[in-house]
Amino acid sequence: MRKSKKWMYRLLVVMLLIASCRAVNPVMIYFENDTPSTSYGESWKGHLENGKRMPSYGYNFSGVSYLLLALGRNGVHSAVRDLTVAAYDTLYSLHPEWRYLYGETGWVKGGKFWPHYTHQNGMVIDFMVPVIKKNDSSVVMLPHSIFKRFGYAFEFDSLGETSAYRIDFESMAAHLHFLNTLAPGYHLKIRRIIFAPEFLPYLYQTSYGEEMKKLLFVYNKRWLRHDDHYHTEFQMIE
Repeated sequence: MRKSKKWMYRLLVVMLLIASCRAVNPVMIYFENDTPSTSYGESWKGHLENGKRMPSYGYNFSGVSYLLLALGRNGVHSAVRDLTVAAYDTLYSLHPEWRYLYGETGWVKGGKFWPHYTHQNGMVIDFMVPVIKKNDSSVVMLPHSIFKRFGYAFEFDSLGETSAYRIDFESMAAHLHFLNTLAPGYHLKIRRIIFAPEFLPYLYQTSYGEEMKKLLFVYNKRWLRHDDHYHTEFQMIE
């Protein structure tokens, strides 16, 4: 009995922690001001004024972890937030079955953001790759528990597959398409995308392939392999 009570107590503590983490981000967003953000410097050396938190979830998207959201690792420029949500909303109106997951973004005030080298000026979002199950082609979100390093622990083979999942390149290309086409309405453009180069031919074969060829994808062999997410950096325009 004592052991069972101890486990019940531990489970209760965990449930309370989870519940409290879920509540933090919406409360912090509620108290944000309406002042537009201002980004300074570069993604690798910069800061942010009046940064905003990304919402925890929407009809077709969510952040990778309520814990990370509670810690404030979802800060972006207000225009980047608005564009990102608008792109998700547009995708939902066309393909309500698709699901998306975003990873880390940065601090609300910008600045150094360990363990990332960039993510310092509010203009960067890590989008986790959309996936489908290999066994039945059902749409799922990339598993993103703490044991999977919030989705950053996956390694896809040259075909964009693991033993259980396959990257949905059509869904990913559609996401980038709407980010790119809606961006000017928010005085933004996609500056560059870091993504595993061996997967680019699969993006080029989608219905948005020609547009994908016009986006700037970059990758340096010295960097961490970007196969489970596409690091997307934005830039303000007039």
